[in-house]
Amino acid sequence: MKILFTTVGISLFKNYMSAEIIDSERHEFPKIDNNFSKLRNLTADRIDGDDLRHFIKPVNEIISYRWVKGIGKSGQNEWAKNSTIELNTYASAEINSIVQFKKKHGNDFKTVLIATDTVLSLLTARILYQVLIKNGFKVEKEISVIKGLQVYDYRNFDNVGMPNLISTISSLKENYNSDELFFNISGGYKAVIPLLTIAGQLYDIPLYYIYEESDDLIIIPKFPLQFDWILAEKYYPYLGLKGFSTDLKDLFKELAELYLIKIKKNNRVELTAIGKLFVKYVESNSPVAKNVMGYFVEHKLYEYYLKNPFKGADGKTYRHVIHSVDIKHLDKTAEIDLLFSETRTVDSSFIAMEIKSYPSVKNRINELRHQLKWQISKFTSNRQIPSEYYLCVHLYNKRFMRNLEANLKQLKKLVENKLAPCKFHVIYVIIDLTKDKKGMKDYYKNPYQNFMDNKLEEKSIGYYNF
Repeated sequence: MKILFTTVGISLFKNYMSAEIIDSERHEFPKIDNNFSKLRNLTADRIDGDDLRHFIKPVNEIISYRWVKGIGKSGQNEWAKNSTIELNTYASAEINSIVQFKKKHGNDFKTVLIATDTVLSLLTARILYQVLIKNGFKVEKEISVIKGLQVYDYRNFDNVGMPNLISTISSLKENYNSDELFFNISGGYKAVIPLLTIAGQLYDIPLYYIYEESDDLIIIPKFPLQFDWILAEKYYPYLGLKGFSTDLKDLFKELAELYLIKIKKNNRVELTAIGKLFVKYVESNSPVAKNVMGYFVEHKLYEYYLKNPFKGADGKTYRHVIHSVDIKHLDKTAEIDLLFSETRTVDSSFIAMEIKSYPSVKNRINELRHQLKWQISKFTSNRQIPSEYYLCVHLYNKRFMRNLEANLKQLKKLVENKLAPCKFHVIYVIIDLTKDKKGMKDYYKNPYQNFMDNKLEEKSIGYYNF
């Protein structure tokens, strides 16, 4: 089933209060302007308070019984009463867009309403729920209210509302495990559209909205762009820090220029809404399989060990290195990135090495354990047990290796228990993406050029003991 995430604004009330409506049938449309003004600046958590009941009840009744049904637009595009109309399509941007979505996609979809942190938006959402259900639409009963998302306090909007919007989007995507998710951004604050557009591109969710007062449903499709995992791997570890030392000043300036963080007093930092979206996306989508940088690191390590024979923890020198190895009938899902042997064949003592990125080891431990179990099963079934198994982690600063220790201990226990007498070790490779003189603009176009143009140096590789 398709899922339509619909942001909810207050056009349901504003359209009703428009001069055009009042002038057409003035005696049939009681005014709600005073009640609207009383409710306008209030947060959503006050909606059920006794002090607001006498303001909310008449608004609810007037909109529910005199506005969302029994009235429509005539052929001259003028408002006119019509008792046969069960749903006033033009009552609000949300209703119109949902009706047009149904015309385009059929009735096999569920609407999920997302309200702002205001009484009026939540009241609108509650009215929409009742109206849509009565007219045969499928609607999620639980309304998502975004705490802090309002337009009266910018600091609260920026520091609380926008991050909570990102958290809600991420949670909704996980809860509604569907391949057909859509954003309907026709209602709600226009200030959130840029953030929702970015989220839609990242999560592969198309955006729909109604163009002004027409029936044309505009779509913002998924662009043929991909998330830059190379820069993600570089910046991600630093986004967990609450502050920075002088030696990291330039890097944190880059993060601020990308609007991933805000720099506060005394070099303290906090994530922006975009920064939180960035972190959540990396943590939820870090690939266990290699991305572009993973293949680059694999190639550079292979190049390095061709000229610098690998020395194992057993004291032996392994002069032969083989890239992307299938051991006998080892299938591709259990392929070994690098294999080191004393001779040109793998019938004698050998070492296996798997290469992974920092985010994948930190955020994808279950998938990584599964991959290692598969490799172990192939080693044992072929009766070819490596003397040592190395996990090589590539990252941009050694200091973050300590964040992986709990996961590394899991992997060590797995390998040494299931693949005895094989010993598990960890090495790291430090990636240098130093900017050249061309500056940031060209750097972002090809950030790994410096890494690929230069040879991997011994100082960039090290053993990690834990």
